[in-house]
Amino acid sequence: MCQKWSGAPVVGWVDFPLSGLNWTQGTPKLVRTTPKTQRGFCPDCGSGLFALDDGAENICLTIGIIDQKNSLVPESHSYRGKAPKWLCVEVPGKKSGA
Repeated sequence: MCQKWSGAPVVGWVDFPLSGLNWTQGTPKLVRTTPKTQRGFCPDCGSGLFALDDGAENICLTIGIIDQKNSLVPESHSYRGKAPKWLCVEVPGKKSGA
């Protein structure tokens, strides 16, 4: 679903507590993409911003929308088996295939 939603082979995500999130510009639009998940996007340019499961305490933001994205280092990857075979997806500091 993330690949089709984003149009990219991978999407970087980071979870934040929903209670501490404040949008500084504009209001995202929502679209329901699964029976339990909504995706947020920019109403002006259409960029994907987040995924939000019904009843969740955390919101999953795309790393690309965060100003200090280089300060975020992934500790794991979800759905590595669904990545295209030509794409090498690694976790910094871990051996390939770990």
